[in-house]
Amino acid sequence: MDPHGATSGGLSGSELEAQFPDRVRELRTLLRQLRPYLQYRGSLVDFHHESLEEAVLVRCIPDPEALTREHAFLADHF
Repeated sequence: MDPHGATSGGLSGSELEAQFPDRVRELRTLLRQLRPYLQYRGSLVDFHHESLEEAVLVRCIPDPEALTREHAFLADHF
C-alpha cells in the first residue's frame, strides 16, 4: 500500500505487519476482504485502483501532518 508514492510498488505482508504489530489479525482479515481490490506483485501488496487508495488515505490519514508522520514512519522502517 502506497501513500502517495511512499514506497515503490507496495509493501510486503511482513512489512505491513511490522507497521501494525498490535493489529496483525485485523490486518490479515482486512487484506482478505480487500483482495479483489489489491494488486499483488510477488510478495508486494498495493492498491489496484487509485480511487481506493485515495479513499483509504482520506479515511486513515486525514491531514497533511498525519501523512508526513506516515512517510517518516515508512522512511524509518526502510
